[in-house]
Amino acid sequence: MQNRFQKEELLKERESISHYLKNSLTNDNISLTITVEERSNKSEKIYTSADKYNDMIKQNPALKKLKEQFNLDLD
Repeated sequence: MQNRFQKEELLKERESISHYLKNSLTNDNISLTITVEERSNKSEKIYTSADKYNDMIKQNPALKKLKEQFNLDLD
């Protein structure tokens, strides 16, 4: 889960989901565990082509070399 609101919604349906899975899979040992993903830094929204490019460069620096080799421009 990415936030506590999603967790709350899933908790409301937890019993019915659990019951469905146990019956469908004929397995009474199924249990649901719900965790919220902790993030230390919030990701920034990417709006422009330059922002997207810079984000991609952070993930894969070889893209910068590719852009330079083929003399590519951002739209």
